[in-house]
Amino acid sequence: MKNYLLPKNEIKFLKTDGFVQNLNFKKRQVFLMARSIIILIVFLIVTLALSSTTGYAQTVDNVNNYIQTINSIEAQQLENFIEGEESTLFIYGNEFEVEGSSAPVIADVSLESFDQIYNSNTKFDKIELIRLKVRNSNDLKSVLNVGNLSHFQNLKYIYVMVIFDICPENQNDIECQKSEIRKMFSFPEETTSPVVLFKTVSLM
Repeated sequence: MKNYLLPKNEIKFLKTDGFVQNLNFKKRQVFLMARSIIILIVFLIVTLALSSTTGYAQTVDNVNNYIQTINSIEAQQLENFIEGEESTLFIYGNEFEVEGSSAPVIADVSLESFDQIYNSNTKFDKIELIRLKVRNSNDLKSVLNVGNLSHFQNLKYIYVMVIFDICPENQNDIECQKSEIRKMFSFPEETTSPVVLFKTVSLM
C-alpha cells in the first residue's frame, strides 16, 4: 500500500498558505465593515444637514439684503410698507384702529397681541405685511406661530424692527441676527411664505 502522505515541508507550506489566506480574508472583512460604518456615518451627517436646512427653508433676512434680490417695483412697494405709507391696522391688546382711508395692507401688532391675529377677521383680508417691534432680549421670547396665520390670505411679509443691540458682541453679524430673530417664530413644515425680514435701528 502506497503512502500518500505529503512531505513535511509541503504540509508546512500549505498550513502557512492557509493561515495567510484566512488572515487576508479577515482583514478584508474588517475593511468592508469599517467602510460600511463610514458610509453610514456620512449618510447620517448628510441627512441631519439636509434636515436642518429644511427647517430653515423659511426666508429670514435683513431687509436691506433682501431688497437687493427683488425687482424695483416689489422693492418700492416693500419700502412703502416699511415706512408706513399705506393704510395701517394697529392692534394693541384688544383694540383695533385703522389709519388711512382704504382697507389696511399693513398690520402693526404689539407682541402682546399675537392671540388677536390668530383669529380670523375681515380687517385682515388685504394685509400684506405684519410689522413688529422688538425692544429688548425679553421680547425675543414672544413666539409668533406662523402656522396660525393662514387666514391672512394676502400676507407676504413679516417685518421686525429691532431697536436694541441684538448681537452686542458683533453688531454687524447678520447671521447672528438671523439666528436671534428666528427664535421669535414657529414655522410650519415645508413653507416659504411669508418672508420674515428685520432691520436693526441704532438708538445712538
